[in-house]
Amino acid sequence: LKDLAAMPNDSTERAHISDACRTIWGSRPNVPTIKHATVKRKLRVLKRSAEPGPSSWRNGFLQAVSERPDGTASITAWCRMYTSGMLGQDEATLWASVCLVPLGKGNGKIRPIALGEVLTKVAQATLIDTIEGKLRNTLEPRQCSVRTPGGAEMVANTLRGWMRQDE
Repeated sequence: LKDLAAMPNDSTERAHISDACRTIWGSRPNVPTIKHATVKRKLRVLKRSAEPGPSSWRNGFLQAVSERPDGTASITAWCRMYTSGMLGQDEATLWASVCLVPLGKGNGKIRPIALGEVLTKVAQATLIDTIEGKLRNTLEPRQCSVRTPGGAEMVANTLRGWMRQDE
């Protein structure tokens, strides 16, 4: 990925990269397929100026990479590798790193904010987009899952109802 910004322009070389990614991706059963269009959509809505993680990559850098020939395809291939657990232990640890930044709470205390890598955030967001329907159907109504509309309100109202029953 370190040479992602300098993607090959030769169509034969790009086809070889795509074939290699398909070979790797196809060898993992039961992994939801991250779609190219989903990654492209996520890249478009990123705030260009968001604070970077440990690599110092900002969202704007990843957006610039996506504008190169096969840039989004390369990012999609990386997202597939990341979400399917195909990174080695050292690489997975590196990409899971965050920068902790203290945010003053006004009362002399601080709240740590974790700034993760933009590439892993895109991979995680596209995975959630891919499985959110299945996740919701599996977990509801016993649990609120990711992107459950009104999930926090539902939990709060349920707790209020339980407290009123005990009165």
